[in-house]
Amino acid sequence: MQGLAHQKILVTGASRGIGRAIAEELLREKAAVALHYRTGLEHVKEIITAYGDENTLPLQANLEDKNATLELFQKVLDGFGSVESVVINAGIFVPHPIDDPLDSWLDVWRRTVQVNLESAAILTKLSIDHFRKHNGGRLIYIGSRAAFRGETEEYL
Repeated sequence: MQGLAHQKILVTGASRGIGRAIAEELLREKAAVALHYRTGLEHVKEIITAYGDENTLPLQANLEDKNATLELFQKVLDGFGSVESVVINAGIFVPHPIDDPLDSWLDVWRRTVQVNLESAAILTKLSIDHFRKHNGGRLIYIGSRAAFRGETEEYL
């Protein structure tokens, strides 16, 4: 990974797992990283402690909420002035057994769609609009194999 020094990059779901690994590698390469998290502030603080706060921007947002997703992108711009790359990594995988009552089953379904699809769509649109005004940029989408399986009724 060459040429990442001083690049401004948003990583969603940066507090754990793949997102954290991506964020840490970007920070090792001297990129400025907006570390999105929903509830993992303690994990984000660990990253900041390890890599310093001069290149990190911790941002909490619940991607189930359209307005929170819009605000997340704006906070990245407010904090960095611009962004060159957006890594759309955050996602949820919540069991919702088919035997659950319809209303509760549908609540989980909607929450999954809001986080995994709608927030990605919103961030894509905002990023493209921003990139058009600032000489381009990169969108990187991360998905696990589990997101494509759908073979168990608890995880449709």
